[in-house]
Amino acid sequence: RFNYKAFDLLFGEGGYSLCEAVYIAKLLRQLPHGPINNDRFYVVFGDPLMKFGIPDRNITITSVNPDSLTALALTTVKGYVEDEEGGSIDENFNGDVYVTVYDATRNKAKELDQYDSLYYKLPGPRIFRGKGTVTDGLFEMSFIVPKDISYGESSAKILAYAVNDFAQASGAVDSIEVSGSNPAITDTTGPAIELKLASGNTFTGGLLRVGERLTVILSDSSGINLSGELGHGIEISFNNEPLYDMDLTDEFVYYPGSFQSGEVAFNVPSLEDGSHIMRIKSWDSANNSAMLVLNCAVGKVEDLRITGIANYPNPASSDTRFSYFLSEPVRDVSIEVYTLRGRLIETLRNQPSEAGHNLSSVWSLFDYRGDKLGNGVYIYKITASGRLIFPSEGDKDKIDGFGKLVVLK
Repeated sequence: RFNYKAFDLLFGEGGYSLCEAVYIAKLLRQLPHGPINNDRFYVVFGDPLMKFGIPDRNITITSVNPDSLTALALTTVKGYVEDEEGGSIDENFNGDVYVTVYDATRNKAKELDQYDSLYYKLPGPRIFRGKGTVTDGLFEMSFIVPKDISYGESSAKILAYAVNDFAQASGAVDSIEVSGSNPAITDTTGPAIELKLASGNTFTGGLLRVGERLTVILSDSSGINLSGELGHGIEISFNNEPLYDMDLTDEFVYYPGSFQSGEVAFNVPSLEDGSHIMRIKSWDSANNSAMLVLNCAVGKVEDLRITGIANYPNPASSDTRFSYFLSEPVRDVSIEVYTLRGRLIETLRNQPSEAGHNLSSVWSLFDYRGDKLGNGVYIYKITASGRLIFPSEGDKDKIDGFGKLVVLK
């Protein structure tokens, strides 16, 4: 009862801070009988003037089609952002909208002793969270209801939050019924799973660093199962050791405007140096699963290296090519050619940059002015920069290697 009184004040018209709501609730509840000992157990620690960031606008959800959450059905939510006065569409509101859908309330019980149990309710698990666009005050978003829902209940709800540079708005619709399955869905394939490095490159196996940020990209025509049912989440494991198991279901976010593709990121745990097997498992809304298995290794990250620098033919008379080995792929490789006095005479850009052996394009021995090189000895520098697997800063992001070119006609 104390909580209800405090919530009424906190979310009412008074605009009270969190501390004020608690204090006034105590004052109102002690009238006319005096202080209530129970209420003395509630104390606020923190800034007494802190207020909740409650949006100053309302969102009206105009339709949910179909009007109940039907398993495997494509459901569309439409609504609008109200103007400052309330009630009308704010046709000047353009921004982002976040729609979150919750399954029906779950009944729970906690056994206190052999004679008594505590019965309570918990909000249903989140089954969708996506981002869309508000245009001229209007928005529309779609999602597929997962198979793992609370059939026969009527307490599901949909929340919406919109924001732009000038205002925020929120709204909801609740008491939504949850019904049976849509037999039209015949999906039998699990989600497509891809793992990306921080550089944006796809990771298919190899060396990783402890703490390195990786992103799992999931896509499926039926959407990704976010219901939280046991065993049906987005799970990461290493070597099947429970110590390193991760459940990322609650952190998955759909891409803007999509109900079929999204991503979730995680950091490589504190694995021991050596080889490991990473497993990424996910389920779609039709309860089809997929697993991506990758071999990886954890160890000390070596510096970027360039070795095996040479050119052929050497001596050269009409043309030559440069050869080099890279310890890892990089974003850019360039070759600069100098005279023995240090004067730059040509730069070869956008050369091959893969890990391992690389062979440059053919150079016809002309300098940047179009003159053919004369007989003599020249110095060339090969620069590799922009580490893709282990992004670095400053000098650690690039490496130089040198060689000698002899021109003899």
